[in-house]
Amino acid sequence: MAQESYVEGCSIQIPPLLEPNGFCFWKARFETYVKSKDIDIWQVIQNVDFYFEVEDLKTKLMKETPYELLKDDEKKQLGNNNEANMTLYNALPLKNCKIDLLTQEYEKFSISNKETIDSGFTRFNVVVTSLKSLDPDYSSKNHVRKFLHALPLKWRAKVTSIEEAEELATLPLDELVGNLKVYEMILENDGVVSKTTTKDKVKSLALKAKVTREQTSDDSDSQGGSNEDVDEEEEA
Repeated sequence: MAQESYVEGCSIQIPPLLEPNGFCFWKARFETYVKSKDIDIWQVIQNVDFYFEVEDLKTKLMKETPYELLKDDEKKQLGNNNEANMTLYNALPLKNCKIDLLTQEYEKFSISNKETIDSGFTRFNVVVTSLKSLDPDYSSKNHVRKFLHALPLKWRAKVTSIEEAEELATLPLDELVGNLKVYEMILENDGVVSKTTTKDKVKSLALKAKVTREQTSDDSDSQGGSNEDVDEEEEA
């Protein structure tokens, strides 16, 4: 029988949990459990997700039907896709669920523009270490290439140079991170120098403008004095 849990006095059935070396017995119990809930959910688990298509009027090709155009019964069938996935997750051992979630996090991993290499590597290392502890096969994956491709666009030139100069299959991840941290410091220093140079240019232009104004003022005063002397000589 399926296990039961209690929430606020109500009994909620959960699917039978898959146990080691008990697949055949579990499969029969699981099928009975799912069919008793909804036969459509069993169809999704056995085959593929429900999917509805409509012809694109411009391209004449088939595309996924927008949700707002679906009929009520079609929306319900799409809901069965999520229900089927959740039922399977609840029936799997906790280890398998963790592996699935960590795998998704690994595949979608990315580093933002504002994030440092240290911060990105810390997050990445947590995911990789956790996966290795649950699934030994992940120790053989090329994490170097994955980390490189997770870097933001401003790193593209550096990524390309590393891929051309290094044998990624044998490059240790720690060595890669050290290389990237050195380059990160160069980028930061270039940014500081650029800002300083810009400030110096602004100060220089301001100083030149000030000197020019003072020279113009002095010349005007000098010309004014000369004119007065000429007027006095004429009057004499």
